[in-house]
Amino acid sequence: MQVNTHQKFSSMYRYFISIFFFYLFSFFSTEAQTNKKNTLQENNLKGRVKTTEEIEYGTIDATGNIEKDADLSSKTISTYNRYGNIREQKVVDSKGIMGFKTVYKYEDNLRTKELSYNSKNKITERWMAVYNNKREIKEAYRVFEGRNIEKRINTYDNKGKLLEEKWYLNNQITHKKTHTYLDDNKTVEIKTLDPLDDVIAIEMLKYNSQGSLLEESKYNLKDSLHGKTICLYNENKQLIEEITYNSNDIIENKTVYVYDEKGNVLEEIWYNHKNKKTSHIKNEYTFDKQGNWIKKIEYDSEIKFGAVFKRIINYYK
Repeated sequence: MQVNTHQKFSSMYRYFISIFFFYLFSFFSTEAQTNKKNTLQENNLKGRVKTTEEIEYGTIDATGNIEKDADLSSKTISTYNRYGNIREQKVVDSKGIMGFKTVYKYEDNLRTKELSYNSKNKITERWMAVYNNKREIKEAYRVFEGRNIEKRINTYDNKGKLLEEKWYLNNQITHKKTHTYLDDNKTVEIKTLDPLDDVIAIEMLKYNSQGSLLEESKYNLKDSLHGKTICLYNENKQLIEEITYNSNDIIENKTVYVYDEKGNVLEEIWYNHKNKKTSHIKNEYTFDKQGNWIKKIEYDSEIKFGAVFKRIINYYK
């Protein structure tokens, strides 16, 4: 499942926000750790990719002119192992000076550690996981600010379904989540409880037969709808429409996605609560021999602004 932004940002800002949330959700998502896809597959990269270097080369104005901006010369460098999983990701400026990086460690092809570094190459966060004999996360820890420890302990049934999450901060329980499976496991009810076991929130997740999320509804402690998201997919299991609703079950916004035959997003169209188009991003790609894009022109016809991305890809021999 992809994490989608529903606000309009400049292309560079949205890009670095996506990197930030990639780091953030690596700790909070059990699914991200046990997904059958490797990192290359999740990022639609084909072949035996060893490294990628991605840079936003310049911006495109309303007349279509491309202007290279030195301030946009930051580069994201990702390194992958031979199993297709990411080993390191870092951002450097135009002079090659590192801004931040994350290093990933694996055991038996399961991600067991993540180390995050700042611009001084000092570790700022540590993430660690312990798995059970079914390759599911049993315990996960995040050490941040040098002293705070966040811990999650998961409990499963004998079929591997997650039943309970217990969350701790510095050995004090902060909350608990219980998972109940309905409708042949296609619906999951997740209750969040406080340290006294009082329910404070409820989520209802509905999936299709392929395991893709169809609907997510969130309720507050008064059992009132807090918000809802509905997802639609094509025959290739690609997300083609995402609709969010407010607490009154009224549409807040909608995003539509169009893909090419290689699985890349060709168009991304955003609508507001009045079904008025607020953003229409069209992407043009140039590909290498492996079918991976090495140049992407992204242009939003609604705000008359765009960007050009370039990517250098090295492969294992």
